[in-house]
Amino acid sequence: MTLQAISGYRQACVRDLAWALLSPPLLAPADDDVPWFSPDWCQQVYQDYAERLSELDHNPTPLRAYLQASADKRLGRHFESLLHFWLADPANTRYRLLAHGLPIRRSKQTLGELDFVVQEWASGEVQHWEVAIRFYLGTRPGGRYSDWIGIDPSDRLDLKVGHMRQHQLPMSLTPEGQAALAELGIASCRRACLLKGRLFYPHDASIETWQPQDACPQHGHGWWLPMQDFPHRFTDPDERWALLPREYRLATLTSDVSIGDVMSAAELLEHLPAGFDNCPIAVVGRRDGLETTRGFLVPPGWPGTYSSAPKESP
Repeated sequence: MTLQAISGYRQACVRDLAWALLSPPLLAPADDDVPWFSPDWCQQVYQDYAERLSELDHNPTPLRAYLQASADKRLGRHFESLLHFWLADPANTRYRLLAHGLPIRRSKQTLGELDFVVQEWASGEVQHWEVAIRFYLGTRPGGRYSDWIGIDPSDRLDLKVGHMRQHQLPMSLTPEGQAALAELGIASCRRACLLKGRLFYPHDASIETWQPQDACPQHGHGWWLPMQDFPHRFTDPDERWALLPREYRLATLTSDVSIGDVMSAAELLEHLPAGFDNCPIAVVGRRDGLETTRGFLVPPGWPGTYSSAPKESP
C-alpha cells in the first residue's frame, strides 16, 4: 500500500487521517533502547482501519466535528487530534485508548504529560507513546541531526529527538509518572516513539548522501531552493504554483482542494508576502489541479539569515 492510495478519498479530513496512519516515519533507529514505530506498523494500522476510513469518507461528520471542536489549530495539534480520533474510535480493532495528554505532576508543579497511553487489544500490553510531526530542511550532507532545521529556527532534528528520548519518553518511568499510571490501574508500560513529517533536501541533492542518520528509507521528502533560482528551475508553463498553507502540509493535494491563486514560478516569486524575507516559504506545484511537487523557497544566504526569522508554530 502506497501513499498514492490516499488520493482516492474524497474528504480532505479523511485524507489527513489516512496520511497520519499510513505515512512512513522520519526515522527508524534499529538499535535504540526505545522502539520507534516502523513503516510496516504504519501499513498495518492503516489496513486495519481502511474499512472505517471508507465509512468516514461517505459520512465525515464525526471526524469533521471532532477536529473543528479543537481551538488549537497548530499543525502538530492537528496531527495529534487525528491520532486521538483513531485511538478513541470504537472501530479501532488494534488499540484501546487509556489516556491522552496525561499530566505528570510533582505537588502542584506540572512536569510534563504523556501523549498517549494505550492498550493493545491482542496482547493486552500497555504502551506509552510520544508522537510528533516535523518538517526539516537539510543544510549539510553527512547524516548529522543538527544539520536539519525547522521552519521555526529554534527547532532542529537533534533537539527534537533528544527531547523525545531524554525527557518525554522517560516521563513514564519517573516516580511521578508511575504514580499517575497507578491511578489508572497500570503497573508498567512499554514506551514507543512516533515521529512523522517530511525532510526537505536541496534541489537536485542526493538523498543517500544528505539524509540524516537512521532515516527511514521510505520517509516523505521534498526540496528547498534559493528564491532567486526558483523561476529558472521550474519553467514548465503547465505547472502552476501556489503558497502551501500549514493546514495542507499532510496529505498530497488533490484537484478538489483550492488553496488560492495559482501562477507561474516567476509570478509567484513576485507575489511572495512581505515580512518573510528571512523565513522559508512552503510552495506547491500543480498540473491539472493535481500536486506534482512541493518544497520551500529560502532567502539568499539562508540559513545564515535565519536567526531573525519570524517563528511559525509547528
